[in-house]
Amino acid sequence: MNTEHENIDDLIGKVLSHEATAMEQLTLNEWLRSDPANHKYFDDLKSIFESASTRLADFDFDTDAAWNKVSGRISNQGSLRRIIQFNSKKSSTFNWKVAAVITTLIGTATTLFLLFNNLKQEFVFESQDQILKQELADGSYAVLNRNTSLTFEVDKNNKERHAELSGEAFFEVIHNVQSEFVIESNGVFIRDIGTAFNVKALAGSDSVEVFVKEGEVEFYSNSNEGLHLTEGQSALYIRTQDTFVKNESPENLSPDAFFSKKFKFRNATLRQVVNSLNDAFKRKFIIADEVLSTCRITVSFDEEDPELIAQIISETLGLDLNIMGDRIIFSGIGCE
Repeated sequence: MNTEHENIDDLIGKVLSHEATAMEQLTLNEWLRSDPANHKYFDDLKSIFESASTRLADFDFDTDAAWNKVSGRISNQGSLRRIIQFNSKKSSTFNWKVAAVITTLIGTATTLFLLFNNLKQEFVFESQDQILKQELADGSYAVLNRNTSLTFEVDKNNKERHAELSGEAFFEVIHNVQSEFVIESNGVFIRDIGTAFNVKALAGSDSVEVFVKEGEVEFYSNSNEGLHLTEGQSALYIRTQDTFVKNESPENLSPDAFFSKKFKFRNATLRQVVNSLNDAFKRKFIIADEVLSTCRITVSFDEEDPELIAQIISETLGLDLNIMGDRIIFSGIGCE
């Protein structure tokens, strides 16, 4: 940066700190009028300067620690650094130690970061065509089913953990009474009170389904106080009706089956079983005759091969089984 530009930076610093003389203020005004780009340059620095000042007023910090932290890496911070330091010897408000604290708020010349550590952090995860197990920033875990996206935000200032989900995910949450963990899907919310639960909120679907494996959750919407769910309970929210329906004895007892490959069904319909199997395997399970969909079965599987699972189901229900490539087809005239 040339000397003239450096002098302008110093002049802007004086004006923003209210230490400019009348002549210096006139000089700056003339520079601002000479080029629209100058005005934008001034506005950008003013915005960062004022934001930093506001942050300083909001926090109780150790300026000596801040200075020690950044003293070795502030030599090239650019224009804002000069604005802060130009009056370091005479200003009690913006001395070098306070300048160091402000410097920690700046990632680039135009980006303001929060004090020392980012108080608000956002992470985006997408599973695409693979199941993705992801550790979150707070130490919790989420397992994303295929074609699922999850945005996770930690706000240390407001003591909140917020996730937005499209698709299906199983959560193992590190519970913290001082930091709420809330999952949202288009105005529907699940607030963690326990530890492990599954949320299915498929894009374009009229429903959101929650199953609590361990602990408890609050399941609610913007306009409905919703339900309190405990271990072993599930519930369905129907968007078009703004209605919650609790199922205290769900037929599918393994909400994590899509990644654990462990299934436990209790008097479940064949349709429910097939849907769960299709979530877990890339093989396609098909019910050829719709009349078979309501056949009921109680059975468990623990990481068995899809073909073995199909054989057990067909033998139990007295169905015909055909395997054609990746397709596993159940057919028959009824259930025994």
